[in-house]
Amino acid sequence: MNDIKLILAIMCIFMLGTLTAGCDEEEDDPQPWFGGSSDDDDDDDDDDADGGSDSDSDSDSDSDSDSDSDSDGDDDIDDVPDDVNDFVDQEDIDALEEVGMEIHPGDNPPDIEGSFYADSRIVHYDDEGMSMNFVNATYEFFNQTSDGHIEMSESEEGWSEGEGIGSYISGDGDCFTIWQDYNAYEAQNGDDCNYGWPLILSGCMTEGGITDFYYGFIMKKRDGICDQLVQIGHKRIITESDDFVEELY
Repeated sequence: MNDIKLILAIMCIFMLGTLTAGCDEEEDDPQPWFGGSSDDDDDDDDDDADGGSDSDSDSDSDSDSDSDSDSDGDDDIDDVPDDVNDFVDQEDIDALEEVGMEIHPGDNPPDIEGSFYADSRIVHYDDEGMSMNFVNATYEFFNQTSDGHIEMSESEEGWSEGEGIGSYISGDGDCFTIWQDYNAYEAQNGDDCNYGWPLILSGCMTEGGITDFYYGFIMKKRDGICDQLVQIGHKRIITESDDFVEELY
């Protein structure tokens, strides 16, 4: 049963409408972080913040990031594991930072191995103005290495059991960013659809947990008949309304 829920969860991540089981709850009901969206509008796929959520995110928020992530102007993200630039670029980071995402480059991230509980996740920003609460989730980080590799799993209460996925980590001091390349294939009504996006999770370690928690993504790949998915460039950022993700162990 958990495998079936996980498959449905993946199908919902960038759905445009309530077309799949698990995505059609009332807005007031907590949902998985990928659930729900506003109506389809092919003309509403630009990168400005006019259709953003009602949270306090604006173009000034990029000044809160640790540093200019492309200081040498070569269009690569500086001070992150080399492989990260294979699936996310400086333009993507600029777009996410402009709407409130925090990025922490650096080759000296903190040790974040452990299990953490997020119990107040909300939409910080969505291109289509989606606003909702999300089900509680447990994040586990393990197998962190000195060369910037880490594994991460995400399990959501009543929805899915996560499996470890190879990722990368950057950061300095107490703050970190995890970078994950996600790719998937679906046959929608008999039509092939290949799609993918980078998942980016940032935070700062503090006593008893993580603060300044942000979980962002941007649609990068959309090949085939993918009518149920949002357009290339669609952005969403999740955060904790109480600004604290509790460490379980």
